[in-house]
Amino acid sequence: MQKVLMAGAILVGLAATPAAAKCVLPQIMFDFTNHMSANMEIGSGEYCSGDFKMPNIKIDQAQVVQQPARGLVNIDQKTLVWRYRPFKGFRGQDRFIIRLYGTKREVRSDGTIVFNVTVK
Repeated sequence: MQKVLMAGAILVGLAATPAAAKCVLPQIMFDFTNHMSANMEIGSGEYCSGDFKMPNIKIDQAQVVQQPARGLVNIDQKTLVWRYRPFKGFRGQDRFIIRLYGTKREVRSDGTIVFNVTVK
């Protein structure tokens, strides 16, 4: 996973781990001061997973605040690895939201990432 510190914001390598070869999630910028969005493409019947390891930010909790309408998201709180899987046979648009809690430069904060999913 590639991570780069840029001008106060964090470039997070959320390059997802596919069940097969049909999962695409580009890197996104994340900083606690902003609400971020990420566009993800996934093949029908596949899953995507990733984590929230970032330089200079310590994430200690991640919470799904909105489950997708056409799939499920789970987060392992020990490893902070998330996993999205669309419902069987679904193709189309889906969306879920994850809130992150942690510290940056010893200051507690939180922020959200909206995942916009296209299932092909």
